[in-house]
Amino acid sequence: MKEDEVAHDGIVVSVSNELIKVNITSNAACGGCAVKSSCGMSEMKNKSIDIYTKNGGEYGRHIEPSDYHVGQPVEVYMSSSKGTKAVLYGYFYPFVILMVVLVITLLTIKTEWVSALITIAAVAFYYLCLKLFYSKKLDKEFTFRIRNKEE
Repeated sequence: MKEDEVAHDGIVVSVSNELIKVNITSNAACGGCAVKSSCGMSEMKNKSIDIYTKNGGEYGRHIEPSDYHVGQPVEVYMSSSKGTKAVLYGYFYPFVILMVVLVITLLTIKTEWVSALITIAAVAFYYLCLKLFYSKKLDKEFTFRIRNKEE
């Protein structure tokens, strides 16, 4: 594992021409990981990760499905900088929107419950826009990669 990667051990559960599914079980090693808060794996017991054969290999290369089989131990990883970027999109930007909209609405409307509703609607609108307009871009950007455990 490289220093700038977040990696987890997993087991291949299914293989097809387009997709390899890997089950990951979080372990005690997550507790000491520097980027565990951005990874989201430390709270999970089991997680299923989809790795697309088109770009799931080292440096985004194509994966040959015949190189993997069900039950094979593998390592699933992502660049730690991608984890930081995911935290920005998922937590920091919505928090900034929440605070800015809340302050502006409290100063202009001066009714707390209306300000709260508008603020919640603004954050919901942010997440809706991410889902509708950027989900394909984010799926391409935040992809896990796979490598054989033996390597």
